[in-house]
Amino acid sequence: MQKAIPGTVVIYTSTFKNISAKPAGNITINNPVPANTTLVAASAYGEGMDISYSADGGKTWAAADKVKVKGADGKERPAGISEFTHIRWSLRGELAPGKQGETGFRVVVN
Repeated sequence: MQKAIPGTVVIYTSTFKNISAKPAGNITINNPVPANTTLVAASAYGEGMDISYSADGGKTWAAADKVKVKGADGKERPAGISEFTHIRWSLRGELAPGKQGETGFRVVVN
């Protein structure tokens, strides 16, 4: 196994498939932003998905521009992309039998 050097862009992909005979709903995929990496802005993708982010280990979720953290002064402020800890994809609607989809994101190794 090779180690990625700082500055390297790494792409993470999750593939999902409905193997049942019925449509599948309420599909949600959660992925952590790996330690020692920073999410690349606007790199998360997934067709037909609503994408949200967390900066508190997945306790709360919001659109990228709405994620908040507490600053050193104890007041809430907008989170910087380097503070995002998790990404969540929620499929809009249902996934038909036999259909599949893909989500992903890019990070830069710190």
